[in-house]
Amino acid sequence: MPIGLLGTKVGMTQVYGTDGRAVPVTVISAGPCPIVQRKRTAGDGYDAIQIGYLPVKAQRLTKPLQGHFAKHQVAPTRYLREIRVASEAPYEPGQTLTVTLFQEGDLVEVTGVSKGKGFQGGVKRWHYRGGPASHGSMFYRAPGSIGASSFPSRVFKGHHMPGRMGGDRVTVKGLRVVKVLESHGAPQPVGLVHQMVRYQRNARRQGTASTRTRSEVRGGGRKPWRQKGTGRARAGTIRSPLWRHGGIVFGPKPRSYAMDLPRAVRRQAMRAALSAKAEAGAIRVLDTLSLEKPSTKTFRAFLETLGVQGRALVVLAQEDEVVMKSARNLPAVTVLPARGLNVYDVLAADTLLLTREALALIGEAWQ
Repeated sequence: MPIGLLGTKVGMTQVYGTDGRAVPVTVISAGPCPIVQRKRTAGDGYDAIQIGYLPVKAQRLTKPLQGHFAKHQVAPTRYLREIRVASEAPYEPGQTLTVTLFQEGDLVEVTGVSKGKGFQGGVKRWHYRGGPASHGSMFYRAPGSIGASSFPSRVFKGHHMPGRMGGDRVTVKGLRVVKVLESHGAPQPVGLVHQMVRYQRNARRQGTASTRTRSEVRGGGRKPWRQKGTGRARAGTIRSPLWRHGGIVFGPKPRSYAMDLPRAVRRQAMRAALSAKAEAGAIRVLDTLSLEKPSTKTFRAFLETLGVQGRALVVLAQEDEVVMKSARNLPAVTVLPARGLNVYDVLAADTLLLTREALALIGEAWQ
């Protein structure tokens, strides 16, 4: 019985088969998809189920859609799609479909929207063979003839021409399910987390690289020698980019790499990063953390007692100079106050150590 799920593409990776070959795979976060409506032949003319995907606030939907979800007593979702089923299929509104529908090795077909590539030429869009590429041909990637002049004196519809490429609905059949991983919770917004990491790393870039153009290097504007009759190539100035010690063409100049990111996106990215760490069991909460005097040896022994391995991020309610001095000689340990918590350091750490007071401050700041 055909059945399916709605999902979001997370990215690409590869797995190794039993024969040692690397198999490229696409990672998809599929479901959970609640069944919103059950359509039957008696009332609707066909048998199908209507499923939803990605929870959304009710006020973001139109009034008819709000009434539709309220009628069937299902939480609102952003997307609605129908899937044909058999008349005896045991599906009813309120049930939730998950990835448990699929098994490793199943053959499936995937429908999605291809990447938009903008306006492209015929060689890339329709695989034109192209013209002669020898010197002076002037006909390498041109479309060539598109129709006779006298008859039909027009271009037939559907002729392969340059134009907008991509952004189309594409279905690929015969794909094999490599692995099914059950997730406990909604899919994490990986794209937002990536944007937040870029936002932080760009803000840390100095952007001080600077080169001199031909107007800034040393040298006069007089011609080094006369135009013709010397046997040498023609030259207009010793500041030419072709010359040694000449100017640089399109070289870097001091600039700011900072980018803007809405506060709501930053907040959601932080929640996603912390949720991922909590789901992985990488967050530990301490009642308190204090030392009488700075001591790297004591702090290292404290971490070993907790069984912390790899990179550790220690988050305190306020800046504690004693703790910071004790940890600054440990290359795998970072100490931050709660107000300095950021997505990049959260993702880079293998273990997060939070005091209860810091946890309360984080909840207030990022709720």
